[in-house]
Amino acid sequence: CKIIKEKNEEKLFEDDRIVIFHDIKPDGKYHLQVIPKEHIRNINYLKRDHIPLIEHMYAKGREAIDNLDEESEKLFGFHRPPRNSVNHLHMHCLTKPLPRFRHRWLTFNPRWSLATPTSVLECLKQDQKPT
Repeated sequence: CKIIKEKNEEKLFEDDRIVIFHDIKPDGKYHLQVIPKEHIRNINYLKRDHIPLIEHMYAKGREAIDNLDEESEKLFGFHRPPRNSVNHLHMHCLTKPLPRFRHRWLTFNPRWSLATPTSVLECLKQDQKPT
C-alpha cells in the first residue's frame, strides 16, 4: 500500500500487521495513526475475521500513545464513512483536549463521526457492520 510505503522514516512502530506513525495534521498534543498493512477500505469492509487485527491495532495504539503521554485522557477511533478522508482503514489515537473548533470537534466526536474500537469490536462479534 502506498500509505505504508511512504511512512518509512516516520514509523513509531511496525510489525507484520500494522504501522504506527504521527498524524501529519495533529489534532491534539499527540495524534497517532494506526494503519493495517492489509488494505481494508474502511470500517464498512470489516468482517468477523478482522477481530484479532482490530484488537491488535487498539492494543498497540494505546501502548504507543501511552509511551508518549501517560497522564492525558485519550481518544481512539475510526472515522465512519463518508467522513473518512483516506480510503484505507486507520485508527486515530489522540490525547485530549482536542481543538475547540466546531469542525474538528465533530470530526472526532464518537456520537457523530468516530467509531470507537470497542464499538467496532462489539459489532463484529455479533456479525454486524460497525456503526
